[in-house]
Amino acid sequence: MIIVEQNKDIVNFSRVSEIKIVDYEAQKESLEKFVSALIANVGIDDTKLSGYGIYAYFEKDNWSVLGEYKTEERAKEVLKDFISRYEAIELCKREDSEIFGYTLGDYTPIYEMPED
Repeated sequence: MIIVEQNKDIVNFSRVSEIKIVDYEAQKESLEKFVSALIANVGIDDTKLSGYGIYAYFEKDNWSVLGEYKTEERAKEVLKDFISRYEAIELCKREDSEIFGYTLGDYTPIYEMPED
């Protein structure tokens, strides 16, 4: 499955080892230690750290921000939607189901992270 981040970067889900919601306010102190890396890598402005981010973690301490949301409820809703979509795709793979005449082997599923 391919994940299209809010900033339109592409993540191959098969490379992701963990996805979690990060509370920016609760993490602000530790995140401030990495401000230059945040700005350089993902363009986060540390003066505006508030809300919640959905992060994908890869091996070797690499990570990427999939999406950012104002409330924890919205972040959880998006993550729940992603999980539901992923489970449906996996079920179709096991069932060798057809969707509109195509099997999952015919295309790569894509999930686009919604805006807030």
